[in-house]
Amino acid sequence: MRNSIKILLGILLLLVIFRLALPSLLKNHVNKVLSNMEGYTGSVEDIDVHLLRGGFEVNNLVILKKNGKAKEPFAQVPLTKIALEWKPVLKGKFVAEITVTEPELNFVFSKDSAVTQTGVENDWTKQIKELTPTKINKLTIKNGKVIYKDYGAKPMVDMSLTNFDVIATNLSNAYDSAVRLPATLKATGITTGNGKLYAQGRMDVLKKIPDFDGKLAVRNMELKSFKDLTESKLKVDIAKGTATFFSEIKLIDGEISGYIKPLLVGVEVLDSAQDKKDGFFKKFWEGLVGVTEDVLKNKKKDQFATKINLKGNLKQIETNPWSVFGNILKNGFVEAFTKSFEGRGDDK
Repeated sequence: MRNSIKILLGILLLLVIFRLALPSLLKNHVNKVLSNMEGYTGSVEDIDVHLLRGGFEVNNLVILKKNGKAKEPFAQVPLTKIALEWKPVLKGKFVAEITVTEPELNFVFSKDSAVTQTGVENDWTKQIKELTPTKINKLTIKNGKVIYKDYGAKPMVDMSLTNFDVIATNLSNAYDSAVRLPATLKATGITTGNGKLYAQGRMDVLKKIPDFDGKLAVRNMELKSFKDLTESKLKVDIAKGTATFFSEIKLIDGEISGYIKPLLVGVEVLDSAQDKKDGFFKKFWEGLVGVTEDVLKNKKKDQFATKINLKGNLKQIETNPWSVFGNILKNGFVEAFTKSFEGRGDDK
């Protein structure tokens, strides 16, 4: 009897010691994984374990570019909660729910490669698989922030997406696995210029190149807030006006298709407050763009629109499909924005 009690007490003592040591063990494992990333390194400050709830919390995650010179970290996340979803457990599936609070991503571009940080050097899915013991079924992002800076542009471009909220469900196909695109995505945010972003769609993220079918809209961005962007890319000063973007994107079996349609309303190109500071050729270009926009726009609604079609095959490109997808969208929006001023689109 005494031996049984001693064995039981010994087991309990080992469990207590293991529980006390677990946060440090997890922290060391996480920091080791983050330090071995391609082109980047990272660390966490602390990890809290909640065994009864079946989860843990990661505090102050920071990711930096190796040998980078950017002032901003590539990513910083004050709090990440990872918890086991109990409903799928009844079906014999162990999946996790992740909640990320106030994450911040900093995409930086510069003529100096040491300053530039875009994240394309690393396969981030590899670290996610190593750090998450189970499949991720639901992802929630609360009050996120995405910052874009281009130090190589003149003037320097600084834009952001704030109040970024995302809910993505059924990522591991724990429910409705017979549906072709079983996962759902909804996202909202506020852009530079106080534009309202809304996105929704369905996807299958378990494929090597995920399938996706969704819509995106950014409404009523104040163009004057993009003054640095329009000056550096289009050599144009915008006094007033708003821009709205509508887009539908479909990516099935590596084939991408869709469109981006910008709608400009109430645009005035010349900013009289800056006229005296501008050179002759710059003012000539501004006037030319202003005349073109004025001739081609819808007079009744004082708006101007165009449409850019997107089409491509990600299978033919030997690189990270997510970075390719991002470049297609980026180039599509830039082309759409440029064509709106050049007046080569359709007037609807």
